[in-house]
Amino acid sequence: INISNIDVVIVDEVSKSSFFDLLRPMLQGKMVILVGDHMQLPPLYDLKHLRCDEKQSDFDGLDENIINPAKNEEYRKLVETCFFKELYDKVLDSNKVMLDRQYRFHSQIMKLNPFYHGKLKLGDDNLDNRKDHNINMVINGKTIISPDHHICFVDCGDSFESRLENTTSLVNEGEADVVKALLRQIAQHVGAKNNLSVGVICTYGMQAAIIKRKIRNDKSLIDLRNRATERLIVSTVDDFQGDERDIIILSMVRNPMAWKRPGRNYNLDFIKAYERINVAITRPRRLLIIVGAKEFLARKACVDLPDENGKLKPNVPVFQNIISVINKEGHVVFMDDIIDFGKETRKVNNPKQRRIK
Repeated sequence: INISNIDVVIVDEVSKSSFFDLLRPMLQGKMVILVGDHMQLPPLYDLKHLRCDEKQSDFDGLDENIINPAKNEEYRKLVETCFFKELYDKVLDSNKVMLDRQYRFHSQIMKLNPFYHGKLKLGDDNLDNRKDHNINMVINGKTIISPDHHICFVDCGDSFESRLENTTSLVNEGEADVVKALLRQIAQHVGAKNNLSVGVICTYGMQAAIIKRKIRNDKSLIDLRNRATERLIVSTVDDFQGDERDIIILSMVRNPMAWKRPGRNYNLDFIKAYERINVAITRPRRLLIIVGAKEFLARKACVDLPDENGKLKPNVPVFQNIISVINKEGHVVFMDDIIDFGKETRKVNNPKQRRIK
């Protein structure tokens, strides 16, 4: 490439790119425009989970002068540091701008978002009308979704998380059953001729796998599960960045038994990452349904959130605020309103699964 012939280089989705990814294209142009969102997920280092303990070492047989646990951690930090965020925080205001008009989702979904400090605006005055979903979901006389509401929270406080043996991934069987029931209801409303797309986002990979298993042979979902149209996708938050769907069901998974027991420890890891929450709640166009444990999320899942100047403000009750907005603007319902929870989900269905005490 003749560098002198390139006046402007534009790099999109730059927040997911490491410094090494950006270095070459940035050297190709006289002017560089980086477009991204540092409030979403940063780059990921594929080899960060290499093990080195008494039982097993993934570094056996490798040249320790090139790769060893210490160097691997150094590489992880280099790759997973969001260069775009560092640059955005440091450059002069005259060299950066926020694109504050969004054309993706309904205004009720926009109100949930605390990550842009109230600066997001609707792209045009008619956007809400174009984001109607026209679903009126009533189960056993209880209104779950109505056409005028675009946000819903399903409280699964009685369903606790569990862990599959020999994995670090968590699952929540009760939430998975609720998701399956919601998909069945949605399938009835959207029908074969309706082009509304649906996405199920899970905070843990094994939760996505369990939901896929539960719906694999469900004939009532045959139209949604058509591989040719890809109207239904079940995956993790990380895999959904850059994607969008008309309807998103978000399975939060987390609800440890230990949180109500003084002195018991539990790790909030994934759901405390504000970038991951932001990605999850900005994927829907018309309808967002959050499935989770309301009391646990509201009381315990606080987040260290950057202010407008990029400084972290500790223990912001993000989920409490989200649930409050849904309670005001949408519907907050219980899992018993959707499925007969008592018969099926109070037990652990997989014998290899154990509760987190």
